[in-house]
Amino acid sequence: MFRLELLVFLLLRVAVCTAAFVHHVDRKNKHHRHHRQSSKLRYDAVTPLSELQCTSYDSLQKEIPSSAQIVLIGEGTHGTEEFFRIRSELTKHLIESTGFHAVICEGDVQPFYQLSQLSPRDNVLQGLSDIFEHHFPDWMWNNVPMTEFVSWMHTRSKQQQLMGMDIQSPFHSIDFIIEQLDELGDQKSMALAYECYATLNSFRQNIRRYGDAVYANKVPSQASAVQKVVETLSEIYADVEDSKTFELLHNAHVVAASEEYHRQRIFPGHSAAWNTRTKAFMDCILRLRDNISRVKQRDFNHESTSVKLIVWAHNSHVGDMRSTGYASQGQVSLGQLCREMFGKEGVYLIGMTTYEGTVRAAHADRQGACWKGKGEVMVLKNGIEDSHEAHLHDIATKMTEESGEAAFGLNLKGTDQDIASSFDCSRLERFVGSCYLPQTELMSHYSHCNLANQFDYVFHVDKSSAITV
Repeated sequence: MFRLELLVFLLLRVAVCTAAFVHHVDRKNKHHRHHRQSSKLRYDAVTPLSELQCTSYDSLQKEIPSSAQIVLIGEGTHGTEEFFRIRSELTKHLIESTGFHAVICEGDVQPFYQLSQLSPRDNVLQGLSDIFEHHFPDWMWNNVPMTEFVSWMHTRSKQQQLMGMDIQSPFHSIDFIIEQLDELGDQKSMALAYECYATLNSFRQNIRRYGDAVYANKVPSQASAVQKVVETLSEIYADVEDSKTFELLHNAHVVAASEEYHRQRIFPGHSAAWNTRTKAFMDCILRLRDNISRVKQRDFNHESTSVKLIVWAHNSHVGDMRSTGYASQGQVSLGQLCREMFGKEGVYLIGMTTYEGTVRAAHADRQGACWKGKGEVMVLKNGIEDSHEAHLHDIATKMTEESGEAAFGLNLKGTDQDIASSFDCSRLERFVGSCYLPQTELMSHYSHCNLANQFDYVFHVDKSSAITV
């Protein structure tokens, strides 16, 4: 009896294992069949970059809802030539054909204000060099494609503007506030500003030490001091609407946000500093939008107060953070906040990726900080296997075999269901900012993302090159 039971048990075990093996093989075969089919369909759905360029990005512009108030254009690195050129070309066409009013960049507010003061007679190349020489990362805005774009903007009406939205350096804004108050003859407010900014000013050599000092109880938090300047100036100049007064109040808000940001940077990897910077981006955009609307009515007699903006920033800011692994850390992004405020029909999110090539970036310092140093050309590793970059590389490989081109645009919100199913899943995606750490690339630069929910459209340049400076 025991032998019979054992035999039955073994036979059942073999049957179960055989069924499991057959199921595994069947799933594997189905996966390969689906992969082959979806790769082909994905290739049929993309638009080669050369075709987009020849048609003034017409097919992409048609995808952007007419109700879109903001188009955010991202980049997978801060140092890729092709990303800058595609972004500049697309922006020109959007301004010319759709009437966008301003380009707001992931750069500090004051340097971009100085840039706006250049006249068409000024040497743009020299101007960019002088303005951004001491702003890390200097190559991000002081480069050949940027020089060409700024020169083009100078040929446009003053109704189109180029602006910054970042808060990395409070000191240029502090200097601007003091200078403007002096010009206005407002000695009382100027004295108040000197007093309220004194402690923060003492960290001009290294603003990162401010947060360390606060949490070591060496200096008190300056939150109330910098906010006092905002409240005082807002009350005094509440009824004044000229451009210089707007810049005065705008920069006071920038200093307040910058103080909070640097005070919170003491916690590496913590979401508080990231979210403070993101909120500052959004607040800055809203202030600029409202001011442009007022100027349209006051100076150009426009009846419509609607304003359409283009934003240039990194993929990590442009994409919807809710579709990335960073969301689990409590981080939010500018693209996410824009979707929440204006709705999906009011915003259009564009990302850019690359599989391999070179990139201009800086090394981290000994403490692992990545917000200093000079940029250099580095080899960008191939995208990790089964990452979004790897799947986009598969499409590029097929395109290269048939047309010799390996750069394209991919509409993630089109009617092709295969597109949605192929990228509506969580895969690793690469994010390279001002620094590139190839030795710890997986840990430092990758996160799991759902590309189809993160962006509306993606440009992919399979082999890219470092930005030319």
